[in-house]
Amino acid sequence: MVAIVSNKREAILKAVEDMYTEVADRPAHPFHFPTGRRAAELVGYPPAELDALPPAAVESFAGVGYPFAADVIRAGDTVLDIGSGSGTDALLAARRAGLKGKVYALDLTAAMRTKLARNIAAAGAANIEILAGNAEQIPLPDQSVDAVTSNGVLNLVPDKTRAIREILRVLKPGGRLQISDIALAKPITGKAKRDPKLWAECIVGAVEEDAYLDLFRETGFKHVEHVSSFDYFAHARGEDTRLMAGYFGAHAITFRARRPEAFEQAGAPSDDAAIVRLARSAGGQFAGIGGAIAASTACFGAPVLVSAASAVGALMRNGMFCLFLGTVVAAPAAEQAHTTNPESGIETWEIATQGVSLRLTQILPDQVRGFYLARGFGAEAVELLAAGACVFQTVFRNESAPGAIEFNLADWRIVTAGREQPLKLEHDWQKEWAKRGIPASARMAFRYALYPTEHHYDIGDWNMGMTTYALPLGSRFDLRFVWREGGKRREAVLSGVRCATESPR
Repeated sequence: MVAIVSNKREAILKAVEDMYTEVADRPAHPFHFPTGRRAAELVGYPPAELDALPPAAVESFAGVGYPFAADVIRAGDTVLDIGSGSGTDALLAARRAGLKGKVYALDLTAAMRTKLARNIAAAGAANIEILAGNAEQIPLPDQSVDAVTSNGVLNLVPDKTRAIREILRVLKPGGRLQISDIALAKPITGKAKRDPKLWAECIVGAVEEDAYLDLFRETGFKHVEHVSSFDYFAHARGEDTRLMAGYFGAHAITFRARRPEAFEQAGAPSDDAAIVRLARSAGGQFAGIGGAIAASTACFGAPVLVSAASAVGALMRNGMFCLFLGTVVAAPAAEQAHTTNPESGIETWEIATQGVSLRLTQILPDQVRGFYLARGFGAEAVELLAAGACVFQTVFRNESAPGAIEFNLADWRIVTAGREQPLKLEHDWQKEWAKRGIPASARMAFRYALYPTEHHYDIGDWNMGMTTYALPLGSRFDLRFVWREGGKRREAVLSGVRCATESPR
């Protein structure tokens, strides 16, 4: 299932913050990925280490590995924990650094920082300082820390290359790095990208392990060494997630690296070089530094959004991945195109006109069922979506309009047999879900899967998400879509669109 994809950095960071706010505030919630003490022990944390921490620090643990297996922190070190969350790793790092050392605990999410402050007080850890921010712009001076630790965080960062450079910047010469994260054993091939079964359920947006480690080497790190691997997805709650992760060999890795004593800045790769190299390693599915082109989802009741600048849509944290079907290819100006995937039978309609492009791709009923049943929707509610919503993956883009454009889906109209009707929008669905008692986490998943109702696009901006048309399966319709540019109303019609059927062939 698709969700919002935006090249707006703020949207990406907001999505991540929403997700981890829920992990902080509702630690007992049954997420679709391992959390809490059980998760910490699964990924390798010794029970004795966890016993020494406040229970509230461990209950919101959401890491993917045990970075301390890399053993890079020494007594007296100044340590940076990137994505410190409720404090499991920050507190363990503080114990290793000792009273003469110090830990900076960096986190984007206010709820996590608040919880971390309480846990620091409960543990009596006087050598931890909390920092608000993210890995793209670390609020520390150059060469200010001896060691960096991070656990399943970097692939939530919109610009991974920039984040790795920031880590290199704040490390002292000879400084050490330990990371646990997710990698693939094999690339996502063109065939897999077109397989609706793989696309329907959450899976990997990560890159191959070798390519991932090479990014650190090319940025300037030395002695990049694999420490361990772990079948993290074997413990995912969703069966489809486990199966698809196994297909691509998605797994957790822990590795260590070191900043050279004498670092030559010229050794760092350009953004374009890093993106192109990783795009090639991912089978060419994603490319371009200008915006987000990776799929995202709300596998666990909250969204994950990524951009091309995050090393080819590296979408990962604790089993939260979806495969994006196809790329945006605008039809010739003022012309409409219709294509059918020869393997799946899924149909796509697209048009480019007046400097904008619109693309609708069918989402099959079984794709809808598989996704939302796994997100906590009841069978009756899922059937309302699958059989009665007429669901499309939608991409709308400001290709080359004279200026910025604005739109509101409330202005768009479905035209059937000369009659017009509005789209069914988020507020309509949320009323329905509230009436049916759908859990809040499932409603959040639905919210972030939908195309945003209102948006402002500068030239080159675009977004992707789900739109629904409240028509029976197989219905034909025209879509009159509307936008404003320079205060003037613009509109065009995408003709002959057909809702998916149970069997597209």
